[in-house]
Amino acid sequence: MRCFSCGSEWKASPRFSEQTVCPFCGKDLSGEQIDTVLTAADVIKEIIKKHGIDILQQKERFIGLFGDIAPKMAYEKKIIKYALDENIAFLFIKSEESQREKTICQIHKLLEDILSEKAIFIITEAFIQAFDWDGDLLSLIKSSVTQPPNPIPPIPMPPMPQPPTPIPPLPIPPTPQPPRPVPPSPQPPKPAPLPPTSQTVLFGFDEYTGELNTDGKPHGIGA
Repeated sequence: MRCFSCGSEWKASPRFSEQTVCPFCGKDLSGEQIDTVLTAADVIKEIIKKHGIDILQQKERFIGLFGDIAPKMAYEKKIIKYALDENIAFLFIKSEESQREKTICQIHKLLEDILSEKAIFIITEAFIQAFDWDGDLLSLIKSSVTQPPNPIPPIPMPPMPQPPTPIPPLPIPPTPQPPRPVPPSPQPPKPAPLPPTSQTVLFGFDEYTGELNTDGKPHGIGA
């Protein structure tokens, strides 16, 4: 093991994955003090340095050692476990220098269906740095993480239909009013009937003589 505080190294007991206190300077090795300055690449490199490259093939043990050194890196531990399940460690170990670009693209393809672009970038960066590969290889991943997606052109909107011009209402002629009734003209008063006379004027036959009366004079009693 190695103390990050004093730099001392020693061989740990195989029964324990990590020792919690440095036997030389007494500093805490549980990770509570050092995980703030370590990166995932530092932890991977330290594990490989102490346990050999083949530790990457022992996924459960490697993840246990990672958690012991950096207990606060829970997110990195989780996504690295997913990556090891896809055998990316084998690709890093077996890749030749001339094939490294192809290896990075292959790793991205293996992980793109199960992890986000951000998680893939963190994992790839950690292993590239731990294996001392060229940092420019990260551009193969970074381009897909940092570049904004192509903007979607706006969909042309059809012109809004204009409401039809209102037709002015036709003038309604006034309803003809019936003529007012004319009051009847006042009628002159009827003349009073003449009082009856005591004479009886007869024309025609005399009622007493039976003769035709032709002179127009009244006949009879008192005539």
